[in-house]
Amino acid sequence: MIAPAALGEAVQQDAARWQADIVRKFRSARVTRATTPAEAADQRNLRILLDRVKKFWVDGVLERSVQGVGLLELDKEKQQDAVEHPWRNLVKFMDHVVLLNFFQRVGSGYMFVHQLWLEHFVAMGDDVNSRP
Repeated sequence: MIAPAALGEAVQQDAARWQADIVRKFRSARVTRATTPAEAADQRNLRILLDRVKKFWVDGVLERSVQGVGLLELDKEKQQDAVEHPWRNLVKFMDHVVLLNFFQRVGSGYMFVHQLWLEHFVAMGDDVNSRP
């Protein structure tokens, strides 16, 4: 039998891989459109404005205002258990769903027990994706 801690860690790793895959797919699927000459001029003007603001305020005013001033020492310390990891709740939820016979454990993952549940949730996902 798999220890709950090992199962929780496996689910966290699977979820992290799944999220990373989705982010990679999203980033690679970005569609770029050609900019018009007016948009290109606007972008160029905004870049010039941003550079001037940075040069005056950040490089000029702010840097001069903190020259010679010592850095403040902040008494910060790491608190590893300050916030509960969000995937721990998912593991508890999935264990409960297994007890209700909606899912079945398969290795470090889960699968639907009934084909109808699978089709129902797939249809729900299609409805969500088709909304504007």
